[in-house]
Amino acid sequence: MDPGSSDQGGRGQVRRSPAEEPKVPRVPILPRSFAALGVVALLGAAAWLVHRLWIAPPIGIGSIVAVLGLTMLGLAASWTSRLLHRDPRHPVRKPWLALASMAIACAAFDLFCGLWRPSAHGPAMAADARRHHRLLADQDTVVHGAEFAYRLRTNSRGLRGGELAVPKPAGVRRLLFLGDSFTMGKGVEEADTFAARVEAGLNATAGAGRCEVVNAGVDSYAPVLSRLQFEELLDIEPDHVVHCLDMSDLMQEQAYRRLALRDADGRILAVQGRPRSLAEWVMQHTLVAGAIVAWLRDASDVTVGNFVRQPHRELLRHTLAGDEVDRTHQWRELFDSIDAIAGICRRLGVRYTLVVYPWGHQVDGDHWRTGRSYFVEVDAAASDMVREVVAEHARQIGVDLVDAFDAFRAYRGPEPLYYDADMHFTPAGHAVLAQVLVDALRR
Repeated sequence: MDPGSSDQGGRGQVRRSPAEEPKVPRVPILPRSFAALGVVALLGAAAWLVHRLWIAPPIGIGSIVAVLGLTMLGLAASWTSRLLHRDPRHPVRKPWLALASMAIACAAFDLFCGLWRPSAHGPAMAADARRHHRLLADQDTVVHGAEFAYRLRTNSRGLRGGELAVPKPAGVRRLLFLGDSFTMGKGVEEADTFAARVEAGLNATAGAGRCEVVNAGVDSYAPVLSRLQFEELLDIEPDHVVHCLDMSDLMQEQAYRRLALRDADGRILAVQGRPRSLAEWVMQHTLVAGAIVAWLRDASDVTVGNFVRQPHRELLRHTLAGDEVDRTHQWRELFDSIDAIAGICRRLGVRYTLVVYPWGHQVDGDHWRTGRSYFVEVDAAASDMVREVVAEHARQIGVDLVDAFDAFRAYRGPEPLYYDADMHFTPAGHAVLAQVLVDALRR
């Protein structure tokens, strides 16, 4: 009998040694990896193109560059995959290995440098299904910034300050302050906010009765969000609503309205909150990659990412002399939210006051010197168009208006009114606005 054979079960079979067993050909992992990279890159390019052409037009130069880059990457990866399928040792591996090594090293160094990148310092907030975002309730923390450190305390409703008695105690005149981070008091202690100073000032007036100011300011709010918030706060029974209009509100209102859910009549029911995008994270935590992403993104698109979460040159364009953009539609939408708040107040018999105040570049050339360069050109001149437009609308709808521009420009105190890099009021700025409001609200 042949030594390479055996008889099992009466049948002769040839038994092969392990070395002689036929091998199933395997596709190396490297070609498959490049094939997957090519598919992902091409699908990404197609998805990006579809999104910018049909879902969120128009397409900008940044999107064109990104689509072309992803397409070239996909084609190159697919071509490399074919070469490696034919010859797993093809020299094409070496350039890719070098590029991958360089990319990993650069990314690590960029992230390391990003540790020293200035970042926005603000209170803890959470996404909200109805009014985009809100302050976390029941927090008591210290917020640190490059120019300030302050204690932030919120109540169970996510408002800065102590708990509110509901129903309202007898004999209490309750004022509700609506607004954004200026109203909230970003950068100052609770007692230094103009809301707290107004409460102290009104209560210091003999015979005025007890006044309670509720600070409902939330970082990065615009009137459309303040209206939704106001509807949730009707149970606190305010006697007077003081609505503080910020210079950033005109453009940020447009960004929030793009996320709005509406009823059949077009009334805004909610502005849904969304988590920060990967692009925003990269811009905030890296240097080179963040600059590239900032260049690639469609900065002209009026989105929350562009006009709320990042400095943008168009945010304050309407406050500058020589602005020739037709902003009729923008003002109409902003006033729609203001009118809605004023309309609720009329129905409830609640007094409504609209407040306008300047940013540092609208006061003089000495305040907010460093920070303004991210928002306006160094030699840009401010105009009074905003206060004039707002004053005319307040007159048309018959509401009280408090204009603090002249008081800020007349200030000659030793302390600055604004921080140098951060745009917000210092304690001195809050004191000026508080005095203007106390004088107006006493009348």
